[in-house]
Amino acid sequence: MSILGDSISTYTGISNDSENTNSTIQDNLVWYTGSTSDVTSADQTWWMQLANNTGMNLLVNNSSGGARVVSDRPESGKETVTAAYKTRCVQLHDDTGNNAGTNPDVIAIMIGTNDYYIENASGSVTDIDWDSLITDNGDGTFNYATPTTFAECYAIMLHKMSVEYENADIFACSLTMRSLSGSQITKFASFNQVIIDLCNSDMFKNRVVLVDLYNNCGITLSNINTYTADGVHLKQTGMDKVTDCIIEAMVEYYLNK
Repeated sequence: MSILGDSISTYTGISNDSENTNSTIQDNLVWYTGSTSDVTSADQTWWMQLANNTGMNLLVNNSSGGARVVSDRPESGKETVTAAYKTRCVQLHDDTGNNAGTNPDVIAIMIGTNDYYIENASGSVTDIDWDSLITDNGDGTFNYATPTTFAECYAIMLHKMSVEYENADIFACSLTMRSLSGSQITKFASFNQVIIDLCNSDMFKNRVVLVDLYNNCGITLSNINTYTADGVHLKQTGMDKVTDCIIEAMVEYYLNK
């Protein structure tokens, strides 16, 4: 199992461990350090709970603080984190450790909350011109137009991942609720709707499985302080909610596969 995510899916010594997993993740920024919340062990994270509770092995966790789907993170004085749709989405295999050459059998994606914070245009899946966005060269390679919205970037990300890891089962998570008010609520909902609509689109409905954390994991505006440390990052209680929701989606998928 490999993970693509932002700070919510980090843990020190794992999501920045290039020596034993993927050589590109040595500069990944970490939020969970064992002292930043009540999550004091990697075993308490949603992704390690998922691995431990299902018998999967963690291959690569390419998660980084500040990671976005749409754009790089080039702020002054901070490490650059490349946009997920560019290259990070295909850096989920072991190219350097004990399992070098191994591709993931399962990929879990939880990314986009930093796009909501930074980007203005979520876009709409119904407005995507697929023929212009993704061009099949007929030889197993593809050309991609320059995307302009979260919807187009997320679509390219999923497509690149589907091609690079053609044998993997891909689970894309909508975003857990964060502390919001007023028009922020509508904006956040639009980013989640993109993820939901892409998973259900003709392009990906038979290739990517939706895990709808936004609507189904039980974290809401009214209980946000119970499940997050700061309105965004999950406490142990929030990790448990996410783990349960993902496992439920995986069980349903594999029972019906």
